[in-house]
Amino acid sequence: MTNKQFSFSLIPKWGYFLYLCFFSGLVFLFYLALQPFIAERYYKDAFHFSVYKRYKYAIEDMRTAISYAPWESYYMVLLGRFYQDYYAQMTTDDQRLKLLADAEAIYIKTLHYDKYNPWVYLYLVHIYSLYQSLLPYKADFYAQKIDAAYKKIAVIGFNNPLFQLNYGYYLHRQGRYSEAVPVYERVISYDDRMGDAYLNLADIYIKQKNYDQAVSYLQRLLAINPSYRNARVTLGNLYIFLKEYDKAYVLFKEEQLVNPDQELILRTLISLSVNRQDWASAILYLERFYVVAPKEAAKFFHVYIQSLIESKAYQKAYRLLLNYVVQFPNDVAADALLRDVKTKL
Repeated sequence: MTNKQFSFSLIPKWGYFLYLCFFSGLVFLFYLALQPFIAERYYKDAFHFSVYKRYKYAIEDMRTAISYAPWESYYMVLLGRFYQDYYAQMTTDDQRLKLLADAEAIYIKTLHYDKYNPWVYLYLVHIYSLYQSLLPYKADFYAQKIDAAYKKIAVIGFNNPLFQLNYGYYLHRQGRYSEAVPVYERVISYDDRMGDAYLNLADIYIKQKNYDQAVSYLQRLLAINPSYRNARVTLGNLYIFLKEYDKAYVLFKEEQLVNPDQELILRTLISLSVNRQDWASAILYLERFYVVAPKEAAKFFHVYIQSLIESKAYQKAYRLLLNYVVQFPNDVAADALLRDVKTKL
């Protein structure tokens, strides 16, 4: 045998074992490298099932995805969400309790991998709230868990206005106003566009009868975002309560320009116009109201006639009253208005 020739007989027996270990290791490493790709495939299938609300199959595929990528906390959170969505499709309390237990377990497992994720604590809050409705005799026990979860959210999400807003709203609902106020103020200091913080602060101050502070926060919100939901209406209603009708009228008039066919806004404007003895405006909003809510027209007929009389539109008032008394001959008030109009023609 020359120097260039090779013979397997020259390899010692232990060498075969080393070669076997080497190639086995390569195969194992290749298998590990494939794990995330396999997991991703099952995740995509699970997501597609969830889109069609086929949560049973979504849960099965997501569990498989997690078995291939057990470190992926996002998969765990999504599995918990699927349990919660599947909960809504259940028909018995036993089924619901089983899904809640599964969801709680996967969220707690998630926290072992991602303990600084405030979203997981928010999902746990929802789970514990559902437990309270299913197990009312344990309501206090789960209330303590909810409180602990919110405290975690407050600490972990201290610099995040969204999570601080959630915490403030929790304290607000609990009636813990002195604790909620600084949280809402912190939200505004982080992001002064967070409109709910202003509205909620105003609500607290209204409950505490500190109306000047409530007005101040609502005015600040309107200065930043005039179209923020219910801001004008909330301040307008507060002005009505404080009997500052002119200020209320301006706000509701602005709101009606944005939402011209909102029945409640039109009702309020009718009342404010009559209160201010602005009969032309009262007629305008009444006629718009009749278009928007024709079935409710009869409730405002007498106000409409009175507004026409005060505006000296006697002919129109007389014509409408004649038709009305034919339909409602026992309406004494309408008869009195008809006689009054006759004397003015």
